Amino acid sequence: MSIVSFSISLPLDSDQFLRRQCPLCLRQFKIGTTEADRQSLIERELEAYLLQEGLEIRAESADATEADADELWCPYCGQTAPRDQWWTQEQIAYIHVFGYNIMAQIVNEQFIRPMKREFSGHRSGFISIKFEGKEMEYQEPWISPESDDMTIHALPCCDLRVKVDDDWSRPIYCYRCGFPHAT
Repeated sequence: MSIVSFSISLPLDSDQFLRRQCPLCLRQFKIGTTEADRQSLIERELEAYLLQEGLEIRAESADATEADADELWCPYCGQTAPRDQWWTQEQIAYIHVFGYNIMAQIVNEQFIRPMKREFSGHRSGFISIKFEGKEMEYQEPWISPESDDMTIHALPCCDLRVKVDDDWSRPIYCYRCGFPHAT
């Protein structure tokens, strides 16, 4: 089997914040992350997608990072959810295109092309076999560039910064520890 290697990067705003979405209240906010955090989260989402599609792969990931923490808190509603559930719908669709392309490459290389070689123009006595399986087409990944919206707020409890909607006036919960901060 061949090795599939690629890099997925998600758009950040000019302050290097990554957009997230609460799976409960569905409000979007932004957090500062490291490249290692983002790659770990992307690898987990990609593995989950491929497993759901019937393929089990092992991504080569870096050592454990902050992305290995169990749960995050929503800055708006203060509810918690597992760290891997804070994607926006656009981010999920973007990552899944890479998963689909991995699947397409595996199916094309391991099934379609060998079958074409094996049965292309194959004759056995009076029987002629021709395999006409079509290869899976690759999809072009695309995601919107990140806009410079929202206002930065300091979260001194964990020495973090978060971006929330400009008009948010209620407490802001720390996404790492859940401590409520006045706006």
